[in-house]
Amino acid sequence: MNVTQMFGIRGEDSIIAPENLGLVNGKLALNGWYPDVAEIRGLFAPPHFSDDFLLKVRFNGRPAAAGSYTWEPDMLTRRGRAGEWQLTSRLLPAADQSGAIMRIEAVNRSKRDATLEVQFELVGMLGTQKHWGFSRPREGTKFTVQSCEQDHFILNGDGVQIRFGSSLKLRPRKPWCAGVIDTPAIKCGPGGKAVFHLALAIGEPAAAATILRGLLADPERSVKAARAHWRRRVRGLFRRLPDFTADNAAYVKLYHRSLMHLLMNEWNVPEFLLHPYYGTGSINGGCVGCYLWNYGEIYRLWSMLDPKAARAHLETYLKLDLSECFAFFPDDGSAFGPYYPINQEKVLLLTYAYVVQTGDTAYLKRKVHGKRIIDHMIAQAMMHDDLSKPAVLVDFGTGNHHLELRRELRYDGIVPDLNLRRCVNYRIADRLCKLAEVVPPCDMVKRANALRDLVIRELWSAKDRWFFGADAGGKYLRYTMQMFKVLGWGDWALTPEIEAALTRRLMNEDEFLGPYGIHSLAKIDPAYDERDVDNGGPGACPSFAPAIADRLYQRGDTADGDEILRRLLWLGEYLPYWGDSHRADVRDYRRDTPLQCDIQGCGPAQTMIFGLFGLRPTPELTVEIAPHLPKDIRHMALTGVRMQGKVFDVICEAEGFRVLCDGRTRQARYGETITL
Repeated sequence: MNVTQMFGIRGEDSIIAPENLGLVNGKLALNGWYPDVAEIRGLFAPPHFSDDFLLKVRFNGRPAAAGSYTWEPDMLTRRGRAGEWQLTSRLLPAADQSGAIMRIEAVNRSKRDATLEVQFELVGMLGTQKHWGFSRPREGTKFTVQSCEQDHFILNGDGVQIRFGSSLKLRPRKPWCAGVIDTPAIKCGPGGKAVFHLALAIGEPAAAATILRGLLADPERSVKAARAHWRRRVRGLFRRLPDFTADNAAYVKLYHRSLMHLLMNEWNVPEFLLHPYYGTGSINGGCVGCYLWNYGEIYRLWSMLDPKAARAHLETYLKLDLSECFAFFPDDGSAFGPYYPINQEKVLLLTYAYVVQTGDTAYLKRKVHGKRIIDHMIAQAMMHDDLSKPAVLVDFGTGNHHLELRRELRYDGIVPDLNLRRCVNYRIADRLCKLAEVVPPCDMVKRANALRDLVIRELWSAKDRWFFGADAGGKYLRYTMQMFKVLGWGDWALTPEIEAALTRRLMNEDEFLGPYGIHSLAKIDPAYDERDVDNGGPGACPSFAPAIADRLYQRGDTADGDEILRRLLWLGEYLPYWGDSHRADVRDYRRDTPLQCDIQGCGPAQTMIFGLFGLRPTPELTVEIAPHLPKDIRHMALTGVRMQGKVFDVICEAEGFRVLCDGRTRQARYGETITL
């Protein structure tokens, strides 16, 4: 397994800005400033951080510009020159510790003896923050006091330290508050090479000292240990989730880079409530809180990755009032944020996927916060409903919490996609009731059908081929891609005629379809805002287009699903990881928020597993398999799929596909289904 080939990216191929590039190991996140050979900016090790931390390394009195770099999830390699010296640095977060190590190699490329003077400078305030939410922490930082202890240079905060050391002898300048550290000169003859290391640790004083001493006791061993630690994690990932191979390398790159977000967002912090904990983001300390809609976007991957962790995260959400918040803090599971009306769909899909993919129907009887899981699901499905009345259209108010549009035109009030998605919620809850052998409080299928018919009757415009929204000002049209999330559910949500009409608009390049994805608002919408990438027009969150492709696959529209997926292939080639949104009109990402390695970046991998390969775990606890081959792939395989206690491979070739399970091979033609 070539981890570098799977996940690495060269600087000349990447469009990421230097402030958005980072490394993370589950305990520490830091920024390797790639324009410089050895600079480091920012240290984030929950609950401790230094947002303005800066380590500069000077060579013969000057910083060294990096001419090139290579990013891998566990290591940033930068290359440059300082006069006659050729420099290569390798920066790695330590193995499962809140520390980092850098190996620097300097080669004398001149034809004479040369001297290299290396100088370090460290500055930065320190802070400790209990709750980590959307932004990277900045508040509560305090000025540090510098000191030296044997061979460690120390930035002292309030009960927390950053410790720095090197294999070179440190000669801090007095007074130490300057933060400048000289070292003995390095001398090499022509072609000579010098290798030295520097290391950092952040945490409570005793812990930071222990980490730093361990890293510098045998620096080369520490580098190898960091690399080995990452490779063990990758092997562990593919022991649980399937690997994808194909004769088209672009699809393979997209799959691996997408799936990598699971590893990069796994935190193992003793102070956190859950172990492991999966946050929304990781890079440079951003978005460490757990947002339900992001977490719920990849609802089918969690039970495959770690059923125990899937249950723990779901139960943490169910302990909250999901009509009042959208996320929880990692340290204690307490709530933050306003109500997102998509919450109910997310917890229902998470629960349903867990049960049908593991076969653990008994879980529905487990009590959380004094109430059975199945009762939670019924309550979530029926939120906003009143059984004493006929089906009603829910008015979601004026909070602007579904699309969060920035201009005066909103998507508030009675919004059509959320009301149609309520129909799906009823249906899912009904299936869960059957699996739990529980009688629901009403005929949920009948209730869903009545709501569907009401939405179509009151809001569908045959003339505009779109659904109206309605607010205090009356009916209005808002052409949002969120409408396409109701495709593929069959008569649960739409009629075939309306599905076809919506699909035609989706695949129209004058409206939604862009060369690199889907526009979140149609280009004809007066609310379209070229600055509002995620929901306001020129782009979308990284899970949205794959989710829509997945819905098309579910309805058997493989050609259109393939077309959307094909337009996302650039993501695997141009960015090391993905933020909260990227553009559909050009190859670029939203740059007014941090590129935080959003957990929803696993969306393309989820769609490839369940869409390309047509995997459908059923409420009868069987697995239906009906893959297809995109026109630009002649051979592909999904190996090591684990579902409902089964382990199987799906291999697709031009003439048909086969499924290998329990030593038996089953073959079928495309258009047919194999059931395990």
